[in-house]
Amino acid sequence: MLGEGALTGGPRLLRPETVRAFTAIAVKARRGASARTLGWEALPTGEEVSEDAERNLKMRILGWQHNNKFNEALESWRTRLFTDEHFEFPPNCGSPFKFHVKRAPVLARIMSADRNRQIQAQSKFQPIITHDGVELREPDLVFSNRTGTATVPDPHPVRGIVQNRPFDYALTARNLAPPIQLAVICPALESRKLSEYLQRLNQSISPGKFEADYLLQFGGFQNAFATALQVPTPGENLWMTCPEIDPALDEQRGALQLSQHATMATVPAEERRRLEP
Repeated sequence: MLGEGALTGGPRLLRPETVRAFTAIAVKARRGASARTLGWEALPTGEEVSEDAERNLKMRILGWQHNNKFNEALESWRTRLFTDEHFEFPPNCGSPFKFHVKRAPVLARIMSADRNRQIQAQSKFQPIITHDGVELREPDLVFSNRTGTATVPDPHPVRGIVQNRPFDYALTARNLAPPIQLAVICPALESRKLSEYLQRLNQSISPGKFEADYLLQFGGFQNAFATALQVPTPGENLWMTCPEIDPALDEQRGALQLSQHATMATVPAEERRRLEP
């Protein structure tokens, strides 16, 4: 199976690309998780894969599947399944349950008010266009230009903020809006992980391969919003720790305990000792 899909000195069982895709690691092995439960790291066992493995596999196949790739996949299955358009169930037994499935797909025509985005369907596709749709334009969001002297419309929220400034930038430019300070309430065991995550808000982040079609590079909070974001670190005054939720509690009681922990975390230590039973 691992010899590029062929037995040693024997016939080929699978295409090489199928073996490579099958044996590629979809989710890195983690402590306490075996290769079998991570799905594509091992041969099929009949066990269900983890949610992480399933999500990662779907992204590998669908996340980068543009229209032409989707059409190729659809055409492959259509050719494989519909060698005949007439079916009988159960097959070949003289059953009265017979039906006809057209091999041709069903297409939809999507119209747009933007004249620059009109596409004329080829005449050979006209007979199988059975649905019509209308593309509605996204509403414009209003941003400030980079000097704070005029507004700029843009329907894309990320592009609008990256290329321009927030709507109230004129106030920030006149020092009427102070820097933004975060305060954090977090259980001690999760503090390091949460701190690392929050610090990324001030870092430049580039989209991955599967996101490059619809995400833009983010240059960090201050570059995007033109104001500083002050993120505390564990041990500082604005980073408060709270106890973990009792795992024996149900969802409702756990939520209530979480709110109590968050409230108590903001109370000064002396007052907290007085209030605690």
